[in-house]
Amino acid sequence: MQPTPQGPVPRVLAYLAWLVSIAACAAALLQFQSAVNVLGAALGANRYALRLLNQVALLLGGLVVFVYVVFLEGYYREGAELNVLPRRFAKTIAIPLGVVLLCLVLVEIALRGMNQAS
Repeated sequence: MQPTPQGPVPRVLAYLAWLVSIAACAAALLQFQSAVNVLGAALGANRYALRLLNQVALLLGGLVVFVYVVFLEGYYREGAELNVLPRRFAKTIAIPLGVVLLCLVLVEIALRGMNQAS
């Protein structure tokens, strides 16, 4: 596909999509960190192990989110130039939303297991 000359509106939409993606990735990171904490507690980790799990989850998750968000900026900008921004946004926003959903399910399963054990 050849880029078409456009005004500032597609570029603004690309950056708005990027901001929404940043918010979704931040929510996914926090949900992932919460899920790691709940799963660690469900598996019987002591407080020192839980603290380590929490910090490692935040560090590695934050690194993954940072790389993903940096990648998305150019991907969305190029998508706006090629008039495929909605498709690209739908594909890429599904990843953090899927992580949130997976973490919620894992937390629910872990909490039900903890309740049944007691």
